This record gives sequence, structure tokens and C-alpha cells, in this order.
Amino acid sequence: MIPLQIPGGYKAIRDHSPIVRVSLSKCRDILGYAYTPPGWHYYVAFLRQYAEDPGISPLTSVLARYGRLFSPRTFWEALTGLPKQEQPDELSRLPDWPPLPWLDIPFTPANAKQHFGNYTQKMTLRHDQRCRYLYDKIRKEGYLPDQYPDGYIRGYYLADNFRYRFMVTAGQHRIAVLAALGLNEFAAKIQHGFPRVVALDNLPEWPQVVSGVYTPEQAEMVFRLYFRLDGSEKARRLGLIGP
Repeated sequence: MIPLQIPGGYKAIRDHSPIVRVSLSKCRDILGYAYTPPGWHYYVAFLRQYAEDPGISPLTSVLARYGRLFSPRTFWEALTGLPKQEQPDELSRLPDWPPLPWLDIPFTPANAKQHFGNYTQKMTLRHDQRCRYLYDKIRKEGYLPDQYPDGYIRGYYLADNFRYRFMVTAGQHRIAVLAALGLNEFAAKIQHGFPRVVALDNLPEWPQVVSGVYTPEQAEMVFRLYFRLDGSEKARRLGLIGP
């Protein structure tokens, strides 16, 4: 049970509390994957398989298949699932691996190996084992972030008037477990070193717009993708779910 004094919903965006109540349905990872239906996330899909068949082979699971099938060549392909030649002109003209418009932190294949393939067998086994271990532990004990160093799922907000997303920056395996177990909300921490909230109203001040990496129109398009995408588009394109 999350204490009522912890702010949640849109109130948490305006609050100053470092701990917030977050609805799983509002969460996205950096590639736009959602953790709840109708969205799709590779860890959640695997954990649902594991719940039904604990003996499933690590090398034939949906996680292993995702790691083999999805090897994007640009960040925009990683985000949308579309190769460069199928991207809108506004995205195809951008650098292949830039920071998000509102951050200074680059996202590259080298620092994002958990998000997409081509997984080595060692990587597949590592993520598989991590997911299984946390699923069994949290199912038995519950999600108890205060009892562990760095125990909280972390992230920050994107806000457009009264629409918002919680962008998960740390705790990908843990949040997938909560989703697979059917939880609706959880306690999270605002990620240190990130803005608490990225508001569309402040777009002209975003660092990559100021530096000229993005035009305002390109930056807004990227921002809105996190309200439009939910991961099912990529899973469908990869043949991991039905049409």
C-alpha cells in the first residue's frame, strides 16, 4: 500500500516530493514501450510467458526472439520501428543517435544494450535470469524499494497540459515485474540529474533546440511520439504479436 501523502497523478508533477505515486499505464521507456495493454514491452511479454511456463527455455522465449530480431540502425528506428527510408522527413533529417531534445545525454547502441539486439547468448541469459529472479522475489515479498539501496524505480515526467507520461530511466526489470503481476501503481523516485518535468510549453528552452540539433518542429514531433507509441507497433512489425 502506498502512503496517501505521496503525491500522484498530475499533482505529483507540480509537487516537490522526490518520491511519487505513478500509474503503470502512464509509463514509457526511452523507446516508447508501454508496460500495460494495449501496449507491449519485451520484458513484460517474457514475464507473462514465464508465469505460465516457468520452465520456458531462455533461448526460445519472446525475449530471446526480440533480441535476435530487433537491431535498429538509428535511434529513430529504435523508437518507431521504421527504417530510415520510411521515416517522416522531419525525423530522417536528424542525426542517427542524438540526445532527446530535452536532454544532454546521448542514447547510443553502446549505452543501451538492454533495450534492443542483436543480443548475444550471454546477454539473453543475463536478462532472462534477472527477470526471473526479480519476478519470484517481488511476487513473494512485494515491491519494497525502501529496504534496498537504489531500490526505487526512477524516472521523470513529460507533460502537455493535463496529459503526461512518466519516463522510466532506471529499474526496467522491476517495473516489468510489477506490470506482469498486474499492479496498477507504484512508488517511484524522480531521477537525480534529470529535469523533474519536461513541459511542451518550455520547448524553446530545451537544450538540443537551443543548440540547433533539433528545430522546434522536430522537437515537438519527437515529444508527441511518446504519447502516440506504445510498443505494440514494433512487436507487430517483428511478428511478436498478431496483426
